[in-house]
Amino acid sequence: MFAVLTAALAALVSLIVGLPWGLVLRRRADDIVDLLSDSVLVGLVLTITGLTMYTYIGWAGLGISVVVELALVAVMVVRRRELGWPRLPIRREWVWIAVLVVILAVALVLRRHTIDFITYTGDMGAYVNWANQFLRTGGFHASWPPLYSVFLAFGGLLTGAKGVTGIIAITGLLLILGAVRVLRLVGVNGWVALIVAGVVAVHPESIWFSQIPLSESLNAPLLVIWLLSIIALFRAERVGVFAWSFVGGVSILALSLLRGTAPILVFALALVAVIALIAPRWRSLAPRLWLLVAANGAGSAIGFWYGVDRIPSYYVTTQIRELLPTGLYSKLVEIGILKATVVSALTLVVVVVVLAAVYALVRRYAPRVDVLVASGGGASSADAGDEAADGGYSVGWVIRAIEVLLALGMLVVVLDAKHRASDVWPILHREAFLLVVVAIVTPILLAVTRHGRAQAALAIVSSLVVIVFVQLQNKRLEAVSVHTTFLYWDRYLYSEFFPAMIVLVGLALGVVHRVVVVRLDPATLVGRAALTGGATPAASGSRLRRQLGVTTVAVAILALVLVKAVLPVSRYIQHDELLLGAGQIETDLQVSMTDTTKPFVWGSTSGASVASSGFPNTWMAYGTPLAVSFGREFANSQHTQPKGDFAPDPVLTAAALDQAMSCTKSDSVYVVESETGGKSLKKRLAGTDLTVSHLTTIRQDVVQLSQLTPMDSWHTASYVFGVYEVSASSVPSEAGTCDVVTGD
Repeated sequence: MFAVLTAALAALVSLIVGLPWGLVLRRRADDIVDLLSDSVLVGLVLTITGLTMYTYIGWAGLGISVVVELALVAVMVVRRRELGWPRLPIRREWVWIAVLVVILAVALVLRRHTIDFITYTGDMGAYVNWANQFLRTGGFHASWPPLYSVFLAFGGLLTGAKGVTGIIAITGLLLILGAVRVLRLVGVNGWVALIVAGVVAVHPESIWFSQIPLSESLNAPLLVIWLLSIIALFRAERVGVFAWSFVGGVSILALSLLRGTAPILVFALALVAVIALIAPRWRSLAPRLWLLVAANGAGSAIGFWYGVDRIPSYYVTTQIRELLPTGLYSKLVEIGILKATVVSALTLVVVVVVLAAVYALVRRYAPRVDVLVASGGGASSADAGDEAADGGYSVGWVIRAIEVLLALGMLVVVLDAKHRASDVWPILHREAFLLVVVAIVTPILLAVTRHGRAQAALAIVSSLVVIVFVQLQNKRLEAVSVHTTFLYWDRYLYSEFFPAMIVLVGLALGVVHRVVVVRLDPATLVGRAALTGGATPAASGSRLRRQLGVTTVAVAILALVLVKAVLPVSRYIQHDELLLGAGQIETDLQVSMTDTTKPFVWGSTSGASVASSGFPNTWMAYGTPLAVSFGREFANSQHTQPKGDFAPDPVLTAAALDQAMSCTKSDSVYVVESETGGKSLKKRLAGTDLTVSHLTTIRQDVVQLSQLTPMDSWHTASYVFGVYEVSASSVPSEAGTCDVVTGD
């Protein structure tokens, strides 16, 4: 239950950190639930981003975060005097709040398993071990973006070693809370938003990725928080405009420090800002949107600089090279933009300054444009009422045309996945293809009905995210892939596509609710008939019946999703705990090697991998964590360990052990051998001048769930490790090539 405890404590800390922000960001119309939601969402982003900047620039990074927080407290006091305290919900709203709390509680229980991914295999093990190392030494060493390991370390700070993976459960809760907040903010009925929350709460991919340590699990809620910063600007008041822009900039910085594809999102936002200049009914929003673009540009610039400065192999060679055309990539490398040089620094500064200048120009001239629109036959009185409740005008034909084009674009990339027979096609079905279809139809539903600017902006940005990232994965996952970790490749779509999809589904359900319950409500029809002189509808069709009908349809849709997509997968992921037993191996190894200062060497009796383990060796999987997470001295050398993370376990010889002792200047080392057949270490070293003492044998089954077929079953891998102490009469003199891993 460490996941439940850690998630609860993380939410509490986020609430405390984010409360000043929530009070500054809030509007007069916001209630206490809106305040608490914003506080938790924004608080977590600020907390983990501040800790990450600490790992980059030391106490200055943390100091900046503290100064900003204290400044917000002062602004909060002024705002409270202006707005007073947020209102409490009225009586009928308490039922809605109770249902939301139940959904969050159910979601947390479904995410209660903690996957102890201590094994140094793939992304998951690297993130966990880097977090453990950071907690143990205070120094941060990672070759990938830092935010996720810092996020895991935050969990470790709260509840200890098990909290490192226990905190992952909060990502599912943040995704639910963020989606509900975004949908309500654009005028979607609260009960409709809860239907979406229920789908996310029980969705198997959301459950799975709220347990396994992959950066995509955090990317999904961060994307929703970034969307929230965009939509909130449409209704923000005074200082809230600048505060939400700052939150948007920090959100894109967090996303940039999490995965290399985050800057793509800024282009989607920039398109909406350009639309605000073109569409007359949007021009009053242009200054706000361009301020947000400038803030996003600054956040992306900081993230870009970290990438080229600290992790160029990942950020440049892997991510940027994959995204850019070969010619453009080569040119950028040639002029020095993809390195931490003066040229790249000046380029980033110029980009941010240009965006700030655009904001200044738009702010100066946009109001004049609005006056011209108003006096020259702009929005008619019929358009003045915005049924989406975003405080603006309904959209015009330009926006409706864009929405239709985006729907077609989503359809094209999804059909392209089917045509290519890429791995994206089965992944879309695992994410519930019915939801995918609804998401595609959403922009068309908006285009043919009356809706507001906030809903249009949310649909445009979310649709662009779907188009770009589905097509990106169409090229990346060109063939159906298998992996030793269940749903491993699904993560690429879960990180961006899944949150965008659920937001679009919420918008679609909101449109249906508005049309059926509100527009066809008898009271509404009577009012329209009185105004137009038409016939009065029969009074028998009550609002309650229509609401019941819509609720029935929504529940039927949810049930269909559950039966067709959720339940078949959920029975797999809830059956057992992935890697259960792996942590016990590390504990037993620590106990058996009592002298923590004595180095250890890793080997195997045959060099073969452990059956059903899904990984070609044990030295990387179980040996490296002893060094990185626990600080033991791992004595590698050119003879004791072949190069490459996937190299098989070596069969140790007397010469290899002599060299290991020479490298570590020790006359004695521990040896751990994976027993996979063949002669034991004691038999192999018989007749040499080395003394071998058998200390213990460790036997442990580890639970596995791979994806070698679309639906694989749980199974176990049986590990047997012999632990020895090998001594020489003196320290060997021939050192050779050494590669000692200390984890410090």
